[in-house]
Amino acid sequence: HLAHACLDVLEILHPQRLRGGIAIATLAVALTCVSNLLVTFTHYANLIRNGAVTAWTDALWPVVDWIRKDRPVELAVLDWGFFDNLRLLFRGQVRLSVINVAGAGNDVAYARSRLTEPGVWFISHTPGNEIDTGSLKRFLDFLAVEGFQPSDVRIFNDLNGRPTIQAFSVQPK
Repeated sequence: HLAHACLDVLEILHPQRLRGGIAIATLAVALTCVSNLLVTFTHYANLIRNGAVTAWTDALWPVVDWIRKDRPVELAVLDWGFFDNLRLLFRGQVRLSVINVAGAGNDVAYARSRLTEPGVWFISHTPGNEIDTGSLKRFLDFLAVEGFQPSDVRIFNDLNGRPTIQAFSVQPK
């Protein structure tokens, strides 16, 4: 259809140059197809290299291995993308909680209660990889106000070696 439209325009403007117009229209269509293929290949290459969205990072597999090895009592999730994945992979055998220090008073009180509970580890994406942008910083600021700091920080890389997920326990300052 695009080629016919180009030909119609060329015929209206220059009927004597119709033969040259066919070549131009064919070239324009071919260039458009090649351009579209290059864009598609670029997106596909980026998907292979970077993976899908951060919530589905392959850095989750080293986290799963760590959980199986160290058996934390509870994982307190600080960012979106962990809760359902871990619940599925561990079939409810790992206690999970969601921490939201930017929420209402009950959310903050619950977060405060996790700070002193033995065996609780906090899990989040690394800075710059968060889905809920700023969730880690808000929690770290909350820790500082409460007189705590991260300890035993574990960083988990994706298959490209990029630090993507972190887990840590907390201790008093």
